[in-house]
Amino acid sequence: MRLSTVPWRRGTGTLVLAFLMSTSWAQDSVEVRLLGAEGVELATALWADEQGVLLAGETTSDIVMAEGQAVWAPGGPLGKKGFIAALNPELEWDWGFAFASDPNVNVGAPSALQVEDVVRIQNGDVAVLYNAMVEGQWGGFLRVVGETVGSPISLGIPGSVVQSSMAPAGPGSFLIAGSSVPTSAPATEATGIFVGVWSGEEGAPQLQVLPNTEGAVAVDVTWHADTLYVAADLEGEPSAILVVTLVDGTPQVVATAPVAWSTLGFSSIDASSQGVAWGGTLVSDDGSLDAVYGKLGGPSQDDPNLWEMAWEAVTMSDADRTARAVIWRNDLVRCTSQGVNSGAGGTGILVQERSGETGAWFAAHTFGGVEDEDVRALAVDGQGRFLMAGFSNSWTDSPDAALFRVPAGPLNGNFEYSVSSLVLPEAAFVGHESPNGDCWDQIPSALRSGTSWEEASLIRWAFHDMQGRQLLRGSTSVVAVPFSSGWAVMVLEKDCGTLRKRVVIRP
Repeated sequence: MRLSTVPWRRGTGTLVLAFLMSTSWAQDSVEVRLLGAEGVELATALWADEQGVLLAGETTSDIVMAEGQAVWAPGGPLGKKGFIAALNPELEWDWGFAFASDPNVNVGAPSALQVEDVVRIQNGDVAVLYNAMVEGQWGGFLRVVGETVGSPISLGIPGSVVQSSMAPAGPGSFLIAGSSVPTSAPATEATGIFVGVWSGEEGAPQLQVLPNTEGAVAVDVTWHADTLYVAADLEGEPSAILVVTLVDGTPQVVATAPVAWSTLGFSSIDASSQGVAWGGTLVSDDGSLDAVYGKLGGPSQDDPNLWEMAWEAVTMSDADRTARAVIWRNDLVRCTSQGVNSGAGGTGILVQERSGETGAWFAAHTFGGVEDEDVRALAVDGQGRFLMAGFSNSWTDSPDAALFRVPAGPLNGNFEYSVSSLVLPEAAFVGHESPNGDCWDQIPSALRSGTSWEEASLIRWAFHDMQGRQLLRGSTSVVAVPFSSGWAVMVLEKDCGTLRKRVVIRP
């Protein structure tokens, strides 16, 4: 079931998601949450804690954005926009936020961005890290969303940012790293791999470019025991794990651990008390793609600056298999890939469990439906449940952002799917109201069920529940509050603009 255009908004690009029927719940069911509209949605970042789950990614769908998200207009900015979706521990919708690459440009200008990471900072606010095209150049940015919406924080890195990532680095701190390339020849400023620590403050993090890393791309980073590990693709050399520590207060690459193949590119890296695991994709001799996983070893006996790998494992297949993310789960490494011959149909998500000690494979499961799936980010929640974020079009007509939560336990069981939808229209990305200037009377955040009031110059109005389902609508200046209770999204339209606001309806 796909989306239908709301009749009184037809032609503006405002959409309401038709709620998908859930399958019956079972103890060993994989909970699937879909988030999508008429365009393409992809979840690229994931965070899980006791407050719930944060999902972030990119969308090409039309979105009518609010103040602080982008300049308002029917349909919103063109091109790719970023989104954040906050879910409670039951994976129910809490709030959402959408943003364009530059909230101050004209609406007709296309938005281009890449959402890299999302985290919950110490005060409970949410921070998203993304790369965006602003004034003709790719830069790295942070955006903090809480009770108020912060302006984009530029990372301030010279050159053009091509990759960035963020990893927890102790209580309240996050390690930000990435790569930049020169924008002129000859280069006038140092570029390469940059690193720095950010503690959620309003100002930009202090980042430094690592010496002698020109041309290197930091695909992913992880932090453990005061050491930064960078999965880097190096120019003209095999990809390598770079070991970075502070030397006299300055971050320095103190060791390098190259992989065994010159045609392997990294996809991810993760560290725990068990070690440092990584994933990458190998272009084999026959031109096919094979997922490779490994674990970092220790210094070579001949050269302490050259580290070796504890193990490396190639997952050969008859068709292309592209490595995605890896994550430690106790003493096991869960390794994910997208395979063109995995799943019930189309591409699927293959998850392998490997021994952290030896790399030996002993369990695997393919997740997905009858069409295509992919995975881009992983997490493990406080109950030991495995979460995957990516996209799926097995249950809808176009690629939707998808979240999979797998029951705790081994992968070698039989899983059913419990599928339901989140939302990505005006009803979803509302957690921060538009300003009430001369256009709007002051409207309270709590309304009484069944009551009504007159709003001057009002053209249309509607109420949606937090799953995007329409509760009540009208085309008069009198607003009628639905006979319901709980959180809802109220949408009021005048010639001067549209107000979208989260309200609580009381009995």
